[in-house]
Amino acid sequence: MSADANTFPPDILAVVERLTEEMRGLRRDFAMHTATATPGGGILAPIAAEFGSNLFTASEVMRRAEGHVGPLRAALAANLRSLSARGLGRALGRLQGKPCGGLTVSRIGEESAGVIWKICRVDDAA
Repeated sequence: MSADANTFPPDILAVVERLTEEMRGLRRDFAMHTATATPGGGILAPIAAEFGSNLFTASEVMRRAEGHVGPLRAALAANLRSLSARGLGRALGRLQGKPCGGLTVSRIGEESAGVIWKICRVDDAA
C-alpha cells in the first residue's frame, strides 16, 4: 500500500499539519531566544543607555549603578556573578566583539583606573 496523502484519513492529516506548524513555531522561538541569550549580554543595553557612545571604565559603571536604583543596577545584579568592577570587567571581556542585542563592546585601551571600554551598535562597529 502506498503512503500518499490520499491513503490517510483527513483528520490525521490535519493533526500532522498542526503539529508541523507548531514545531516550526517552536524552532522560531528557540532561534530567537538563543540568538540573544549571550550570558551577560543583558548588561550592554543599560550601560549604553547610561554612557551612550562615551568611553567608560568598569569602575565608572559601578559608581553610577551604586548611586541609582534603576535599570543599570538591576541589569548588573541580574547578570554578573560578582557585583564589583572586577566582575563587570570580566563580563565585558567575555562579551568583547560578540554582538548582543544589536550592541557590541570593545576594549579601547587602559589607564590607571583600569580598562577603557566602548559600546557600539553592531552596524556602527563594522
